Amino acid sequence: MTKKIRIPPRRRLAYQRTFCGEGTTVHLEAEHVLADLRRVARIDEGGLVVSPTTRTTDSHATMYQLGMRDLYARICLHLGIEESQQFEQAKETHDESAQT
Repeated sequence: MTKKIRIPPRRRLAYQRTFCGEGTTVHLEAEHVLADLRRVARIDEGGLVVSPTTRTTDSHATMYQLGMRDLYARICLHLGIEESQQFEQAKETHDESAQT
């Protein structure tokens, strides 16, 4: 069951103006920012962080990483971006940056 989250219209508008300008499509610079946030939040990887020295789960780093993932998800939620759109945008941006 998916929980419906109510976002105050004024807050949603602030996020949309920041990332979309006056339109409804995320502008190019915002796509680069979202792709970078997606990379830093390790959305395409698991949230579990393993310590390179002890080879065990680092609970503090894992909690931090989960917070980063939640923040990225919050931004996308406020922009009305679906998970499938997030993946496609990140893939396209990654493909473009790999070519240059």
